Amino acid sequence: SHAAQWEINPTVEARMGYSDNIRFDDSDDEESGFIGAVNPGVTIQKNEGRLRVNLDYLMQNFYYIDDSDLSTDHSLDSIARYEFIPQTFFLNGYAIIRKVLVDSGQGLSVDNLNDTGNTADETTLGIEPVWVQNIGTHTQADLAYLYATQSFDEDTDDDADVDVDDNDRQRFLGNLGNRDKEGDRLDWALGIRDESVDFDDGEEFDFSSVQGELGYDVNSRIELVGTYGYEDNDFGDVVSIDEDEDGVFWDLGFIYGFGEFTSLELRRGERFFGNTWKADLNVGGPKLAVNASYEETTDLGVLDSINDDGFNTAEDLLQNDIDNNIANNRDSVSISKTWVGTVTY
Repeated sequence: SHAAQWEINPTVEARMGYSDNIRFDDSDDEESGFIGAVNPGVTIQKNEGRLRVNLDYLMQNFYYIDDSDLSTDHSLDSIARYEFIPQTFFLNGYAIIRKVLVDSGQGLSVDNLNDTGNTADETTLGIEPVWVQNIGTHTQADLAYLYATQSFDEDTDDDADVDVDDNDRQRFLGNLGNRDKEGDRLDWALGIRDESVDFDDGEEFDFSSVQGELGYDVNSRIELVGTYGYEDNDFGDVVSIDEDEDGVFWDLGFIYGFGEFTSLELRRGERFFGNTWKADLNVGGPKLAVNASYEETTDLGVLDSINDDGFNTAEDLLQNDIDNNIANNRDSVSISKTWVGTVTY
């Protein structure tokens, strides 16, 4: 009966490709040739019982025929969760291995087929105890502490101007809110976040925030939503910027339901870098689904997890973002304006 809870699916893929510029060389020394690939992988899932596992592993073996050169890339995305006390105390473990871009100004191979010499192997390991406590019949409290370590095995061009540092990360999340999100007319949540990333080169980044969220169902179709909070971070200590990075942030908006599968969310707010806008449109049907979204957030070099929306809740305990991607040197704060459109039939 225990074995029946596990699903193990091995796969293998064989490919042959041709490129007229294998190494993405922008000089007159372009090399062309055939590339063979054999990619074994395995997916392991267990979604029942006290132990839950989701693991996806792929080994990409590339053979550059003209050069008689063999390279191997590993990709792993895995999370394990053990429930010590039913519906109360959990322990999450993370393991991620992937290729990441080192210098965004150099060549990028989306499927790793081209040998650009502009990637690094990133390994992230994390462990996270989580406590979920029901308070009465209407309130729930969540507490989570994450420790993660991230290391990079550089495989880059000798003349690449890169700054790739191993780092350790600690994060504490606390959330208090109402339990019945669907049944209550008023949704509310209070959250606190404290996060630090310590780099091997001596730099350390700290970020903390507190915020409150409210949602009110005006009627069966319209919900008013808003967020108000305060953030304190080390933007000014890590990079040179003119904005006042600490202070109040807020947003206001609404969610309008056109029907069972169709909704529109619009929000407008302010943060230390100026106005923020967020829009999300979902159109669904029996066979066709469409999603379009727009969001503005901050990017600080490698730290793509710096945002103020979303806290740990019972529904997404397995979806915590623990990524700290690398993208050139840590020398600027940028505003990320992202449009995403998806159509599924």
